[in-house]
Amino acid sequence: MLFIIDFITILLGYISINGSIAWAIEMTSNGVNTCLSNIFVFSIAIIPGISMLFIVNSIIKDLVIKKQKQKEPCSFPDVTVVIPTYNEEKQIGETIESVMASDYPGKITIIVSDDASTDDTVKIAGTYPCIILKTSKEEKGNGKKAENLNRAMKQVKTELVITIDADTIVTETAIKKLVSKILESDNILAVAGNIQLKEKTETIFQKMQKWDYAIGIYSVKMAQNNLGALSVAHGACAIYKYSYFKSVGFFKEGIVGEDIKATYDLSGIPNSVIAYEPNAIFLTDSPETMKELFIQRRRWSQGAYEMIRHDPSVLIRDRVSTLFTILIPTFPIIDVCLLFVFIPSLIYSIFTYTTSSIIGMATIAIIPFSILMCYIIYKSSKKYLPSLKLDIYIIPYIVIYPIINIIANITGFIYEVVGIKKW
Repeated sequence: MLFIIDFITILLGYISINGSIAWAIEMTSNGVNTCLSNIFVFSIAIIPGISMLFIVNSIIKDLVIKKQKQKEPCSFPDVTVVIPTYNEEKQIGETIESVMASDYPGKITIIVSDDASTDDTVKIAGTYPCIILKTSKEEKGNGKKAENLNRAMKQVKTELVITIDADTIVTETAIKKLVSKILESDNILAVAGNIQLKEKTETIFQKMQKWDYAIGIYSVKMAQNNLGALSVAHGACAIYKYSYFKSVGFFKEGIVGEDIKATYDLSGIPNSVIAYEPNAIFLTDSPETMKELFIQRRRWSQGAYEMIRHDPSVLIRDRVSTLFTILIPTFPIIDVCLLFVFIPSLIYSIFTYTTSSIIGMATIAIIPFSILMCYIIYKSSKKYLPSLKLDIYIIPYIVIYPIINIIANITGFIYEVVGIKKW
């Protein structure tokens, strides 16, 4: 079965590349410069197309291959859960209670590391059985999350440590699933959980993000996991083997993408594996407005470019998963082509009911295939999120969300190039 899936993927890749070549030829015949046509098609068709095929290959394997039930360890070791906070009085109680309600059979130590909150975060956290690390206003650093996390890491006494955000809800089985996964092999040094949005989503931007987490982020994580390693074990829900994590210095301070850098530092250890556990569900809040969403995605984008600037060797490491990493420097070119050429041409063609020098029949032909791929990813995600149902908000996710994301990605690249650091 695996051979058949891989063969079909290769066949689709062959068809995709030939279709892209036909598109470039079509644009050239319509008067577009040959060099520009080739750059354009390579940027927005061949690179994203091949990446999507890898993603769909992983998703189909997940759908059709019956996996063995996850083996639980003979005994569950003690774990520490670290929660960095700053003015989180509205959410910290619910977050701590979700950790305490876990079905994890081992001992859980909770460390709340507070970065000089000015509200009642520390007071509320103090009503629960957890260790509180307080930073005074005089001692407060620069409000960066990495410093806050590292203060807590120095107090950890267990070999397994989990980091979650202060607005993250831990589902009942999530900690047990993470621990079971990281103990599957000595080579697994970190595991990312399956982060999804809380049920309470009110604005259209939150409803769009529900689909980004359920389809976009989930599918990339699944593909990277099946290829060997993740590009990021996100700080909102990840578990680490403490001794190895300490050996790379925990989280690098003074950067935007501290969790991205930590992941690549760990992946640099020989034979290491950074894994993903889709059954470990964590729920988080989401930005309510377009501005908040833009800032979040700009920060994520800048973190990826920042990681490469700090450690260019990640582009040439002996990892299959480097396939995804090595494409990061091409993202600004892809985003510029999409934002200033492809999207305007597509809008023009839609409203004038005509093709153009950019948008032709070769473009239109890929639309049904793209819809099919989204549906396949949705079916796979639904395995882990039974309550996930198709709704009308998947349309603005497909139509509007990419534009916001593209502009945020370009801005993140510019911020990193000129040295702007904004959290």
